[in-house]
Amino acid sequence: MMDKEEILQRIPDGTKPLITKGFHIVSPTASWKDYKERIRARELTPRFFGGSDEWDRLESEFYQETDIVDIVMDAIEEAGDEKIVFDAHRGVCARLYAIIRKWEPETVVATGVYSGVATTAMLLGLEKNDSGQLRSIAYASELQGDEPDTALEPLYQRGRPSCSEHRSHLLPDGKEPGWIVPDRLCDRWEIYEGPSRERLPEIISDCAEIDLFYHDSELSTASTLFEFECAWGRLSDGGFIISPHIATNDGFDIFVDERECGSGVFYYDYLYLDEYDEPCSCGYIVNGPDPATGHR
Repeated sequence: MMDKEEILQRIPDGTKPLITKGFHIVSPTASWKDYKERIRARELTPRFFGGSDEWDRLESEFYQETDIVDIVMDAIEEAGDEKIVFDAHRGVCARLYAIIRKWEPETVVATGVYSGVATTAMLLGLEKNDSGQLRSIAYASELQGDEPDTALEPLYQRGRPSCSEHRSHLLPDGKEPGWIVPDRLCDRWEIYEGPSRERLPEIISDCAEIDLFYHDSELSTASTLFEFECAWGRLSDGGFIISPHIATNDGFDIFVDERECGSGVFYYDYLYLDEYDEPCSCGYIVNGPDPATGHR
């Protein structure tokens, strides 16, 4: 029996828009609003990177000219569980890589490492630039081995609704955070263990400024605002904050509403399939004009 994606592929192109809209309106498991958000995010991305040609070039470079696919597939084979390995959406990773390639940040700070897919994407960008360093914070004591305690689950859970891969907040037994990162990339990487509330202020205080900050740790409004505020105080002119789970709490909206900055959603994961029925959105904040619109 064909699934919904296979059926859609067999429909003539001219009738797809109408049928797609009809499906999302009448299906009890689908959302027309979420589907439109996904389309808007896909349309925003080329503008963010300066045009379709530039975005296509950077995206193609990430998937075809780096070894990201081989790294991830080898990790899946080693772990025997692809949901544990995929700790970040591939679209988010492609955008992280593209930002690093286009704007060439020297200092990158990230919270949340897990198996290391997003970390690897950033390091591949730095490798291609032959410039820049990444400092990451991993809270391995809460993320390795067994499922988190019930009280902590809303904060550390990397499954629905924050991410479609519902075990991606865990690590394979015996593995350390960032275990998939190739040795050759580690010269540009420093990793620190502990809660971001303890480690982030000391790491940031050692940076003259931060060009790119990636938030992917505790999924609470308080933690999101804490990390954003820490990073903002050191963010360079034109520097970026990227957060891949902004629908999980109110932190992103509160932050951008209270200051003059460019911001937007340039990745919105929504496939309306049964396994991935919850959307996951990635937002950006710019210390300066929005690259997609030219406005703050």
